[in-house]
Amino acid sequence: TGSAPLRVRGVSLSGGDVTAFAVVADHCSGVTLNPGSPCPVSVNFTPDADGNRSATLTIDGDGAPAATSTLRGVATDASLTATGLPVDCGQSTATRCAVAALYQHLLGRPVDDAALQNYSTQLDAGQTTRQQVATAVQGSDEWRTRMVGLLFKALLGRPADAGSLGYYVPQLRSGSVEDVTAAIAASQEYFARAGGSNDGYVAALYHDFLRHPPDAAGKAGWVDQLNRGASRAAVASSIRRSAEAQAVVADAAYRQLLGRQATSAERTNLGNAMVHGLSFQAMQGSLIQTDEYLAQAAPLTLTDAAVASFVDGDPKGNPGQFTATVDWGDGTQPSAATVRKAKTGFVVVASHTYGAHRSWTATIHIADVGGSQAQTTTTVVV
Repeated sequence: TGSAPLRVRGVSLSGGDVTAFAVVADHCSGVTLNPGSPCPVSVNFTPDADGNRSATLTIDGDGAPAATSTLRGVATDASLTATGLPVDCGQSTATRCAVAALYQHLLGRPVDDAALQNYSTQLDAGQTTRQQVATAVQGSDEWRTRMVGLLFKALLGRPADAGSLGYYVPQLRSGSVEDVTAAIAASQEYFARAGGSNDGYVAALYHDFLRHPPDAAGKAGWVDQLNRGASRAAVASSIRRSAEAQAVVADAAYRQLLGRQATSAERTNLGNAMVHGLSFQAMQGSLIQTDEYLAQAAPLTLTDAAVASFVDGDPKGNPGQFTATVDWGDGTQPSAATVRKAKTGFVVVASHTYGAHRSWTATIHIADVGGSQAQTTTTVVV
């Protein structure tokens, strides 16, 4: 524009995606243009990555502001390759998940392959229950050894030595958890840790069994019994077997096995049942038998589960240029998923709640802004 001739110094390209564009015919550089005269420049667009690309074409002239034009293109040449990622609890069925969780809770270790196969087969065939599996595990010296070790840690603040295990494990084999707990609490070692006095001893029992300091009347009563010759074993057993102490044990079991605090009614009911003869082992087994335990072991809700991975032919690809949806295979509407950068390629993560424990087939669809698409399926076990 203007009223005087303009000499064009040169033509250039700039911008973030400049490598996708190239000047292939320049009829402007070095040319002097009369006012109103055009000069042609041809630019080729060669996609170097998938998605939207842009660059700026600049024409510089002597004594005049540069003229610019924004060039845009959409690349659709990079292909997507997707692979489904199986989703489960680390086993292959909800039953196997429950057996694995049971071993971890009761023995503090992963289940061995033989036990996993044996118990899950029996459970799936209806030949046993989770509570019966728990009873079998609790009938082992491995479980008894672990229980004695846990009691030593809780009451004496140290691991159980070999001699103590040799003494208390047989007692647990023929007696109850309450008996062994009271026996350890009656030991000279426990008494010494409590300060070596009857006052300190009663305070320690309240702390360990009831989780609170003793009230004045309660403390006075128990100390008086000890001063009159009652054995520490008798006092420890009475406090440990009280409804209040059993409710504390019940709440701890809820936290360990069901991952939550027991309600007031649950604490009271289960504690009273133990006062009236329900064993510690049977109490654990009753919680393991619940549907809530199965749901904890094999949740019906998936949260940010990785359901598929994919690679893009575009080495410059980023998560923002992809969309993904998941058809969960249960009759619900497909839901949007999130694409995240992975060490190699990308991963699709999504959340969903199923209505039943079983194996489902989910279909994942992925698309990018350039139009490339990929689809894959995966197995989801809940």
